[in-house]
Amino acid sequence: MRLSREMESVAFVDSDAKVVYGEVYVPCYKKNAAVDCCVQDALTSIQSAYQQEAELTLREERGFPPAGPTMRKIKDIIVDKIQRYQGQIVFSDAKTC
Repeated sequence: MRLSREMESVAFVDSDAKVVYGEVYVPCYKKNAAVDCCVQDALTSIQSAYQQEAELTLREERGFPPAGPTMRKIKDIIVDKIQRYQGQIVFSDAKTC
């Protein structure tokens, strides 16, 4: 998301809950594969974690995965992915995006 002429943000948010799970501020980056890869990797990992929780819930004959523990797992995934990819994002020294 573009914040200004000089700053952009890659953010993982739950708009309904009004929660930001992770965010990287990127000064005028030249879009590269690491940004897309970070987002795709995070989303794939989140889907996998939720699927595991859903399967466990089904075996235990409960309705939905418990929100608290599941959301903590999702937040941990996001934090891990941001930390892992942050050094791979190529920054531009240009003044405008």
